Amino acid sequence: MNILYVSNTIFPHEIIKVLEDNPLVDLVKFTGIKQPNNEELRVFQPALMLLDMEGLHFQEAGKIIQEAKNYWKDMRTFLLTSPFSQDDLHDILLIDTDSILVKMDTTAETINEAITTNQPDQFIFPAGFTKNLIDLLEETEEYNIELFQYHLYAHQFELSKRQSEVAYLLKKGLRNKEIAELLQLSEGTVKIHVSQIYQKINLKGRKRVTLFLNEMMIKEREV
Repeated sequence: MNILYVSNTIFPHEIIKVLEDNPLVDLVKFTGIKQPNNEELRVFQPALMLLDMEGLHFQEAGKIIQEAKNYWKDMRTFLLTSPFSQDDLHDILLIDTDSILVKMDTTAETINEAITTNQPDQFIFPAGFTKNLIDLLEETEEYNIELFQYHLYAHQFELSKRQSEVAYLLKKGLRNKEIAELLQLSEGTVKIHVSQIYQKINLKGRKRVTLFLNEMMIKEREV
């Protein structure tokens, strides 16, 4: 496997040694790639690029990966980063990488195992990443519900808090049973809320109400 290791700083000796000792790996080290104009790189045709985030901003890393992928269409990318905070999670997720590895004592062995066993449809991420991602999604979901409730109020739809929650899930296309399970209500109670939502919005039919609620949010984003 041809691997391109890109870094703006000194290449970690431990990682280089493990990769060079791997008989399945043909390694090329490159400093500060901006575009694949180096003749060695053109001939090399890497199957995977390992990008070290050290000394790079998130946008710079994203640009490097995007430019490389534009040139090598089938190349996969592994982002090698220092331990990051919850605040950095969103920026890291915006980088179009196939996997994320965090630098630690076992980084060299982890990278070696990852590149040897990883499949095209697999995504590798560090321990703790899942919890941070779930926390971020929950914060985003909470914000989206609050935004949805604000727009209902702006349109003078006087829905209760519970009706707003049901309407939000209705907008997402969930069935009454699914809404009941998420909100821990009986299905009968959800049916009552749905009926009241229809009355307050002055529309009949689930499809019409769902379409209206989605269009309401789209129009607000376009303003």
